[in-house]
Amino acid sequence: MPASVPRPPFARARVWGSGESASRLTAAVAARAARVTEWVGEDDSGVDPAGVIRIAAPRAAADVDLVLCPAADLVQAIELHPGALFILVSESLADAVSAGGQALERAPGRFLATSHAMVRHSRPAEEPADEDFVGVTVALAPIAGAPGAALAAAERFWLLLGAVPLVIEAAEHDRRMALTDWLPRMCAAALAGMGAHSIAPGTPEELLVSPAFLTATATLVEEDAPAIHAAVSHAPLTAPLVRALARELDTIAGELESPMRAHQLGARISEARAFRQRFPDA
Repeated sequence: MPASVPRPPFARARVWGSGESASRLTAAVAARAARVTEWVGEDDSGVDPAGVIRIAAPRAAADVDLVLCPAADLVQAIELHPGALFILVSESLADAVSAGGQALERAPGRFLATSHAMVRHSRPAEEPADEDFVGVTVALAPIAGAPGAALAAAERFWLLLGAVPLVIEAAEHDRRMALTDWLPRMCAAALAGMGAHSIAPGTPEELLVSPAFLTATATLVEEDAPAIHAAVSHAPLTAPLVRALARELDTIAGELESPMRAHQLGARISEARAFRQRFPDA
């Protein structure tokens, strides 16, 4: 008889991954979704989330029924426990689907699903750690060959964390991320690079850096390695957008230089502002 998909609350969750984002996910899992939560990873802060067991060399455990891990680690590093729900976390759902497909080749029938949480990269100090995912959109994509119940179970898991799950095809997710996540990081790098060439370190010039400049380049001080890797590994999506933005900026430069076209620039900014106001600040 096929194993039934695990259902929350989970008996024992195991979270793989290092850094602040993995630490925050582990804290939320421990507070909202699992009776026992293990974390296989590191965080530069040196502070373990409350209620979490840090393990360096995980062993097989019969009661592990939830595993969250970076998609890149799944194929080689992580044992596919039978009867556990595996949620593959990745900035690129296409990469996660590919990793899941490879995993199913060696372990058919496992419960696999993919996820990308659109979580903000900073939390107010007064906000409880277990609320990091409340109201956050989490994109999920199905993996061909995985039991259909796995995707539904992953949706229920994210609902436990207070998130808003959204099922989407992996390719469509990545196309949206190329425009709204990966491209802005390339823009921030270009803008900050211009600043680095123009503003000498340790001089009064640094006092005149506008808050607008700091806001526009804020992604560079986030934990951005996974997103940068996704942008590079999916260059066919990202590079055309960079070139399209360069053409858009060239058009704006022409409008700035031509008094006769000032109304066009004003209309462009008004249209852009109306679009941006549709989205509340994180």
